[in-house]
Amino acid sequence: MIMNINIDRDEVLRYLGYRNQEIDPGTNSLIDEAVSETLLNLSKHYTYRIFDLERKEGRINLLQSRISLTGKGISSHLEGAEKCAVMALTLGVKIDEKLRLYTKTEVTKALIMDACATVAVESLAEKVEEKIRHAANDEGLFLTERFSPGYSDLPITVQPEIIKALDAHRKIGLSATESCLLIPQKSVTAVAGFIQKERGKRIKDCEDCSKYKDCLFRKEGKKCD
Repeated sequence: MIMNINIDRDEVLRYLGYRNQEIDPGTNSLIDEAVSETLLNLSKHYTYRIFDLERKEGRINLLQSRISLTGKGISSHLEGAEKCAVMALTLGVKIDEKLRLYTKTEVTKALIMDACATVAVESLAEKVEEKIRHAANDEGLFLTERFSPGYSDLPITVQPEIIKALDAHRKIGLSATESCLLIPQKSVTAVAGFIQKERGKRIKDCEDCSKYKDCLFRKEGKKCD
């Protein structure tokens, strides 16, 4: 079990669209409540496996599974990797239940809590990634950044195979809808390559992001990170 999930208040404000504006006491209090309630209701579940890779006919196949990764983005990302880690993690169903409740009863609180949960799941993903990085380092290798279905041209249709390969439904309660959206909502799947030489941090291209069309940061002429 991973402990000490952090909900960075500045990150919450950023997701809510605040840009150094003064925050009124009522909103401040609501943010504090949402942070506390999110931490109280989240679960920290994760699982991962490390697979050998096979490149064949423009695909990257993960051996001992039915996962087949396609697209120029993931091909470039895993260039030079002979194996990769596949991870899945979730904050659990209670967060989803709270968000559904507040969407009906307290819309403002629902928006704030959604931002808190987004920051929390990213914090959990970073901790899982760090755990896998140590596993790579133990083999004298380095870990690429994580790369999720829906990013660049990696289709989200790979989600069900990831869930099956990791036995994620049984282990952490993660599943996918017919449209390949994850349930619980505040969940992440991703892959990261084991490589021989450490890379610098990749500069993300907004046009590659699955949230490009609806991104509030982009509409304001800014980037999320």
